Amino acid sequence: MAHPRQLEQCRRWKQDKLHSGRPSSNTFEHHSQSHPESPTHDLIFVHGLGGHSQLTWSKNHNVDLFWPELWLPEDPDVGRARIFTYGYDAKYLGGNKNTNSITNFAKDLLFQMRCGKDTNGQDLDIGQNPLTFVVHSMGGLVVKKAYMMGFHDKGYKDIIAVVSAIIFLSTPHRGTTLADTLENLLQYSFQAKKEFISDLKKNSPAIDEINESFRHLAPKLSIYSFYETLETTIGPKKVMVLEKDSSVMGYSDEVSIPLTADHHDVCKYASREDHNYKSVVSAIRKLVKLFRSKSTNSGYTFANVQELFQVTITSDSDYAGLRTDWARGTCQWLLKMPDVVTWLGHGPSAGPHVLWYTAPPGSGKSMLSAFMIDHLQNSHQLCHFFIFRHSVIDKRSIFSCLRALAFQLARDVPSFRDSLLHSSAENLGLKSGDPRVLWQKVFKNILLKQTLDSTLYWIIDGIDESDSAKDFLEFIKSLTTETPLPISIMILSRITNTISLEFDRLAQEVPVTRMNMTGDERLRHDIDLFVTTEMRHVGGSVKFKEILAQRIVTRASGNFLWAKLVLDEISRCDTEDDIEEVLAAIPDGMFELYKRMERNLTNSTKTSKTPLIRKILDSKLVLSPSA
Repeated sequence: MAHPRQLEQCRRWKQDKLHSGRPSSNTFEHHSQSHPESPTHDLIFVHGLGGHSQLTWSKNHNVDLFWPELWLPEDPDVGRARIFTYGYDAKYLGGNKNTNSITNFAKDLLFQMRCGKDTNGQDLDIGQNPLTFVVHSMGGLVVKKAYMMGFHDKGYKDIIAVVSAIIFLSTPHRGTTLADTLENLLQYSFQAKKEFISDLKKNSPAIDEINESFRHLAPKLSIYSFYETLETTIGPKKVMVLEKDSSVMGYSDEVSIPLTADHHDVCKYASREDHNYKSVVSAIRKLVKLFRSKSTNSGYTFANVQELFQVTITSDSDYAGLRTDWARGTCQWLLKMPDVVTWLGHGPSAGPHVLWYTAPPGSGKSMLSAFMIDHLQNSHQLCHFFIFRHSVIDKRSIFSCLRALAFQLARDVPSFRDSLLHSSAENLGLKSGDPRVLWQKVFKNILLKQTLDSTLYWIIDGIDESDSAKDFLEFIKSLTTETPLPISIMILSRITNTISLEFDRLAQEVPVTRMNMTGDERLRHDIDLFVTTEMRHVGGSVKFKEILAQRIVTRASGNFLWAKLVLDEISRCDTEDDIEEVLAAIPDGMFELYKRMERNLTNSTKTSKTPLIRKILDSKLVLSPSA
């Protein structure tokens, strides 16, 4: 280990170098401090327009906050990954005429991946491990173009074969109007034209070609698209550099997540506790765990699992959206509840244990489920989940739930994965559509025969929104065998007579703890914190917003969903008078609010003006009178 003084000298040398004015063009650098002997993954960070291979990822251009090098290697789930940054000359001010285009940058990226050397002059051997790109702004377009070019070039076939995922941070997939502004700036200041700026224009030939070609290859990849929600200071003005519709491609399996940041800071973080950092690293962590190295275990890779399962409905996007809405300080009380402490401490030798959490509709159960998933995953526990959504046919299906759980098990449990991959999708019931067949062939015949050294956690949210809660709970009964599986299951739902009866039956075979939180003040306190936090997105004076927050909390009457939807609506208002008008028109109670929105939807011909209505309709089951 280097002496602290040596580390400080290296840090100062690097800081001087970064601010010396020398460009970061055509650099491919290895930053993994841990230098893992048996790496399981490769991560490549690619900056955007006007960016730098290191400063782009450093808050306030301070290399002490260069998180890919300083924080990621210390993460237990990411530490065995090799970490690289790619730099290229994307400066738009100063210098000579630059005829480089996105295509040129993409060609150079491929070349550097193929021919790059480490500090000892050894080949980087990219192509041996699963590879994930983390890209900012124009860097996303460079990587998309490189992926397409490499896919059709036999010389790069081995490298492209291991590209597993791309994490986009505010990438202008449909171009940006800022490109026109920059071109005008260069023209009027008599500076040299830059071809790559022309590529960034909306509907440019380069953008159209990339989008048309990439959509055919995208299904081969796991894609996360993070987008900015704050305006960026440019000169004397603040402008929205990229709207969501340009940062998100709209693919069916794409996970889109907002970040509370402007265009510059979606990729820069103040600390490990920064909520934006946690969101991005959660995605990195999940992907690193998802795609395992070719050299591990029996030689089966996650690509084999993907081929077996093909398209699988998961709850990743639902979970990501819930975590984005989470307000700091909320949900923490859950971990202190005695029943939860007991459930979390259920040892691997104790067999199955079910915790049934119940609360009224709209009271924040899904937010709590996402919080618990996050807690378990950050604690490096084996945690799998499914979030039922009655409004989506595939997401209310017990078959989809079991298939998603099997998919996650195959990702994380090597012995289970190997057992699955000795069979076929047909023999395993993965294509049967019948949950009973799938449970018998995958869970009873394979999972229950596994030896797990640690507890397996399942979080199942909204079982009351499934097509058959009875079937799912019947399956759970069979977990009590001669060698019971060490599994702790948390199920969240509202209370209905039918579901209560099924839990009574389940409790005869499996330990069940009931946790009814109806009317609990902790739920109201979380709503208060959430509303107070979200007031930063609402216009008006400080005093006005304080009174407004109190009014919303009071009218919500313990209903988190009502408060969330109302805040979404008033955040679009420009003046205090507009807010008052909207608030006055919104009825108390979810059912009346649903009826009002449904009437508005019937009368509206412009669906783009009805975001609140669509959210209400997505929650139709929860809002029904029987709820």
